[in-house]
Amino acid sequence: MKRFLKLVLFVFATSAFTLSAQAAEPATAPAKTMEKPMKKPSGKRFYHELLHANFMPNLMPKLMRSYKHGNPLKLTKEQYEKLVKFHKENLPNMKAMIKKVMHLEAEARNMALAGKDDKDIIKVGEESLKVRSNIMHGKLKCRAFVRSVLTPEQFKMLADNFHHPKKVMAKPAPAAKAS
Repeated sequence: MKRFLKLVLFVFATSAFTLSAQAAEPATAPAKTMEKPMKKPSGKRFYHELLHANFMPNLMPKLMRSYKHGNPLKLTKEQYEKLVKFHKENLPNMKAMIKKVMHLEAEARNMALAGKDDKDIIKVGEESLKVRSNIMHGKLKCRAFVRSVLTPEQFKMLADNFHHPKKVMAKPAPAAKAS
């Protein structure tokens, strides 16, 4: 299975980079004029980049919001504290990997537009795939941790409603007005 995933990721990346290189016209301007500076991933931008760099579900944000918005998963304080600790310990590494993927893919795109050699572009693309694989393994580690903290019923509720967060994280009913 691991070998199959690596093959699929490799085929995807090399075909994307090859198509980009074939579609690009020869560059007339120097590569420096085409480069876009990388912004530090944060807030909404971070989650957008996370979705780009990773196809695995992002469980932690859902769990954090769930606890703070009515706690429909009925997380205990102990469960929540364990989840927060894991999240704080692992988030910096995940952010660094996401930033690296974004940088490598921007570099490969700029190389393609600058007319660089295919082998050099593929080398950068393969490095990006390795980082993407590390992100996937980190997400699998996170999922295993979440499963170890949640009860089977809590995890099922999270998984069943992952794409329908309003069901899991319904806002509490407004307080009754005094007359």
